[in-house]
Amino acid sequence: MKNFAFRFTALLAVILMLAMPVFADDPDSITDTAGNVFASDDGFDSDVARDLFWGGESHSFSNQSIGSSMLLAGKDIDISECMVGGSIRAAGNTVRIGSTYVEDNISAAGQYVIVREGTVIAGAQLAGRYVSFDGEADSLLAAGAEVILGGLIHGDAQVFGQKVTVNPDCVVNGTLSIHSNNVKIASGAQIANIERSGIDDDDSFEIEAIHKVSVGAKILKTIWSVIGCAAVALLLTLVFPKAAGDTAALLAKRPWQVPLSGFIAILAILPAFLILLLLGGNGALAGSALVLLTVSIGFICIPVMGANIGLLVFPKWNPLLSALLGGGVLCLLSKIPVLGAIIVIGSLFCTMGYCIQAWYLARKKTN
Repeated sequence: MKNFAFRFTALLAVILMLAMPVFADDPDSITDTAGNVFASDDGFDSDVARDLFWGGESHSFSNQSIGSSMLLAGKDIDISECMVGGSIRAAGNTVRIGSTYVEDNISAAGQYVIVREGTVIAGAQLAGRYVSFDGEADSLLAAGAEVILGGLIHGDAQVFGQKVTVNPDCVVNGTLSIHSNNVKIASGAQIANIERSGIDDDDSFEIEAIHKVSVGAKILKTIWSVIGCAAVALLLTLVFPKAAGDTAALLAKRPWQVPLSGFIAILAILPAFLILLLLGGNGALAGSALVLLTVSIGFICIPVMGANIGLLVFPKWNPLLSALLGGGVLCLLSKIPVLGAIIVIGSLFCTMGYCIQAWYLARKKTN
C-alpha cells in the first residue's frame, strides 16, 4: 500500500510538471527566428530587429528602434522618438505619432489620428473622424470629418473632409487637392498649386488672403459703402435742403414722438398689407404701393438719419459738409455687429416716424 501511494504521488508530480506549460499564461511577447516580435504587453519597450506586431489596450512606444515595420492595433497608441526602418500600420481609437523617423509610409485609421511635429516619413495615408498632420512627408492622403493640415509636404497632397483647415505653417511644394464644402486656408500657408473638386456651394469655400475673401476686400467694400452712403446724404441735402433742415428740427423738437410713430407704423404695415391684399383689385395695388414705399424708406434711412445727425451736431458748418460727414460716420457705425443692427432699426423707425409726423403736423396746420 505504501509503495502504491509513493508511486501514485510520483506519477501525479510528473503529470503536474508536464502540464505546467498548458496552465501557464501566454507569454507577453514572442520573438521568432527571423527577428519578428509578436507582443501584447502594454509595457513592451524593447528594440526589434525586424517587424513588430502588437495588439492591446493602450501603449506608448518611446525611444525604440524597429528594424522593419510596425503593425499595431489597440485603443490608444502613442509613438514618439522612434526609428522605424519600414512603415507604420496602425488602427485604434486614438493614434498619435510624433518626433519619429519612418523610412517608408504611415497608414493609420481611428477616431483621432494625429501626426505631430518632428515626424519625418515618405508618405502618409490617414483616415479618421479627426485627422491632424504637422509632420514632414513626400506625399499625403488624408480623409476625415475634420482634417487639419500643417507641416511640410514636398510633393502632392490630397485631402477629403467635411471641414478642412490649412494652418499658416503649412507648406505644400506640389499640388494640394481639396475635396470639401468647408475649407479655410490661413494667410501664412505656402501652397504651390491648389485644386478643388466636389464643391456644391462655391460660397462656402473660404480662403483667407489667397482666394475669394480677404481682409483687404472687406475693408474696400466697407469704404465704398461709406462713400456711397455719404454721397446719398449729400445729394438728399443738396436736392431737398428745406426738407433736410425740417427733418433735423422735427427730430430735435419731438425726440421720442418721431421714432415711436415709426415703430407703430412698422408694426401696422404687415396687417394693413394683408387686409388690402384680401380686398383685391385696387386694394392689392394699394398694398403693393405701401410695401414698396416702406422698402424705399428702408434703403435711404441711414443716409437720411446721418444727414439729420450731422446737421444737429454741426449746426454752424456748411449743411452739405455736415450731411456728408454725418452720413459717412453713421454708415461706418452700422457695420459694427449688434450696434449696426440697432442703428439700422432706429434709423428706419425715425425716418418712417418723420414721414408720419410731418404729414400729421401739415394736416393739423391746414385744419
